[in-house]
Amino acid sequence: MKQKFLFIYYSLLFLCVAIVTLNSSKSYAQKIKVDAVVDSTGYRIGDWIVVHISIAHPYNTAIRWSQPDSLSENFQKLAETKIDTIKQNSFLTENRTLTITTFDTGALLIPSFNFFYEDENHKVNSVSSNALMVQISTVRVDTLKAFKGIKPNLIVTTEQKKNQSRLIFIIIGNIILISATAFYFFRRRKRNVIKATVIKVSASTTLEKLKQLEKENLQQTNAELYYVKLTLILREYIESKFDVAAFEYTTDKIILYLKEKIKEPNVLERLARDFQLADLVKFAKVNPSADENKNAMNTAMEFVTKTQTQEKDASNNAI
Repeated sequence: MKQKFLFIYYSLLFLCVAIVTLNSSKSYAQKIKVDAVVDSTGYRIGDWIVVHISIAHPYNTAIRWSQPDSLSENFQKLAETKIDTIKQNSFLTENRTLTITTFDTGALLIPSFNFFYEDENHKVNSVSSNALMVQISTVRVDTLKAFKGIKPNLIVTTEQKKNQSRLIFIIIGNIILISATAFYFFRRRKRNVIKATVIKVSASTTLEKLKQLEKENLQQTNAELYYVKLTLILREYIESKFDVAAFEYTTDKIILYLKEKIKEPNVLERLARDFQLADLVKFAKVNPSADENKNAMNTAMEFVTKTQTQEKDASNNAI
C-alpha cells in the first residue's frame, strides 16, 4: 500500500514539473513573433517570388537565420538579403527578404520557415512562421490563332552595307573624341585640386585621451558611451597613423588591414575582440563586466604604445 502511494505521489510530482516547464517555454515563445508575407498570391511558372520575413524578439535572444536552399520539393531558394535590424524600446525586429521560385503549377503551399533561437536560460528552442498559399499558372497560349511561319533572312544591299559602315565609323569617332575631351578636362582639373591638410594625431595625444576617458569612470555609469568614446579614439589614431579610412571600415576590415602593417598578432587579436564587444554593447545592449572594461582599456593603451615603439625603431634604423 505504501509503495502504491509513493508511485502515485511521484507520478503527480513529475506531471506538475512537466506542465510548468512546458508553460514556461510556451510563454517565452509567445514573446517571439514571426511573420512571412509575399508581394502577390498569383505568379507564372519560373517567376521570382519575394518573401518578406520579420522576427520580433527580446534583446537577450539570439536568432539563427540559416535556411536550406531547397525549401521543399516544390520551391528553390535563389537569393536572400542581409538582415535589417530595427531597435524598439523593449525588443528587436529583424527583417530579411528571400527570393524563391518554382517550376510546378497549381495551388502550392510555401512551407513555414523554422528558426532556432537561444533564450535567456541558454536553451535552444524553435519557432515557425505562417505557411503561404500561392497560385502558379503557365504562360497563356491562344490556340485559336494561326501559327506564324519563320521569316526568311533579310537581304542587305551593297549600298546599305556602305551606309552602315559609315555610321559605325562616325559613332566610333564620336566616342573617341568625347573620351579624349573628358580625359583632358579631368587631368586639368586634377592639377588644380588643392590637397587637403591631414591632421595627424600622435600616439602621446591618443594615450592622454585614453587616460582622460579612464578617469571619467563612464565604464561604471554608462558603458555604451564609454565604448563609443573608446572606439572613436582608436579609429582616429588608426586613421591618422596608417592612412586608412578607419571611420568607414568595419571591425573585420580594420583588423585585416592592420595585420599587413604591424606584426603584433596577440595585440590585434585582443583588439578585434574588444571592437566586437563594443559593437555588442552599442547595438545589442550587452552589459560588459568590470574586467572586460579594464581589459579593453589596457589593450587600447598597449596597441598605441607598441605601434609608437615600432615607429621610433623604424626612425632609428633609417638614421
